[in-house]
Amino acid sequence: MKAKIDPKREFHEPAIPAYEKAAPPPQGLRHKLLELGPDEYFESDGLTFVEWADRVADLLPRERLEVTLEVTGETSRGVTLGGG
Repeated sequence: MKAKIDPKREFHEPAIPAYEKAAPPPQGLRHKLLELGPDEYFESDGLTFVEWADRVADLLPRERLEVTLEVTGETSRGVTLGGG
């Protein structure tokens, strides 16, 4: 049985809904993601953000946008966008 999408973790502004998967400790991520029913999120009309996605890459959709954040200084961050 798939878990229902938690409405408290949905964002509807702007017009595209976004779903955030807050990461549990990395060692429990695979179990948690499978428990939540990733297809329900990935096949929706919204955006889904998964922390620690590199640890569950085989569960992610083949076509995806990967966003990598990097600390570049005390008050600065770098962003890299790539295809999956």
